[in-house]
Amino acid sequence: MRIGSLIAVTCVVALASIGSGTSAPSRTVDRTFACTPLLAGGGRELDLWASPPRTDPWTIPAYLVARTGTTLPSEDLVYVRARTQGKIGWTTPFSGPAGVYAHARRCSSTRASVALSAKGLPGPPTGWFSPVSCTLRGRVLVRVRALLAAPAGWGRAGPLFQGARKDVLEASLAIRSERTGEPLAFMTLNRAGETRLWSSSRCR
Repeated sequence: MRIGSLIAVTCVVALASIGSGTSAPSRTVDRTFACTPLLAGGGRELDLWASPPRTDPWTIPAYLVARTGTTLPSEDLVYVRARTQGKIGWTTPFSGPAGVYAHARRCSSTRASVALSAKGLPGPPTGWFSPVSCTLRGRVLVRVRALLAAPAGWGRAGPLFQGARKDVLEASLAIRSERTGEPLAFMTLNRAGETRLWSSSRCR
């Protein structure tokens, strides 16, 4: 094959990879998304959940979730599941493999800057199962950074999600209003499985 033809083929393959959202395997996931919450009442509803591992009444690994609407699994926006979740009935959190995931239709990648920090949010954070709900206008910016137990590529993960499937050792998730830049929440998961959630005073 000629050099020119080889270069052309290489470029086509690279562009196809970029267009499909796939990435080379890595232990670090650091991605930012612009996500559209569902309309509810006079605005858009954003629900934020953070939970350490639980065993009562079911065994549930630690997780961080930014979601919207009802408790259907199709309405998770961005979430981190530390370990694989077994089926516990028709309730949240839903069963599935460990990893970091984003809704492929409601969330799109963005280069917007979102600091992984609790700056601007009241404290102290909650450290147990912590659900809060916010009502806002427009989209939200969600940045997730996670350290995986082993390298994984980012790509399609079922019909509705994209993500990286591996156990998660630690993670941070920051959410801001795209329209105003106002910080809405900051969540963390550490290696001991402990979670922390800081949230805006406009969320309850």
